[in-house]
Amino acid sequence: MERDDPPDGLLLVGIDPDYGISLWLRPYADVAAVTKIQVEGYSRHLRFDVDQPPPEVGDPVRISAAVIDAIRAGLWAEILEASTNTKNKLVRETFSWF
Repeated sequence: MERDDPPDGLLLVGIDPDYGISLWLRPYADVAAVTKIQVEGYSRHLRFDVDQPPPEVGDPVRISAAVIDAIRAGLWAEILEASTNTKNKLVRETFSWF
């Protein structure tokens, strides 16, 4: 929420069904300038092509579907089939070490 102090960092995730996941861990201050208001005073969003991220975001760490399935068998299919909130939870729990 915009009314709260911003977090120190953001974990950004891009999902490519044919490859796997792209991850970025960036300081909030680096990314804030390229975000857009989603709901005034409440939230912001960031949209970009994962193959051409803005300079403020930089290059991702890419993790293939095979590596994701090596973490836990069937995890990639579970991520792809999940609803948005469940997908978010699965990715956060799986890559919280990042």
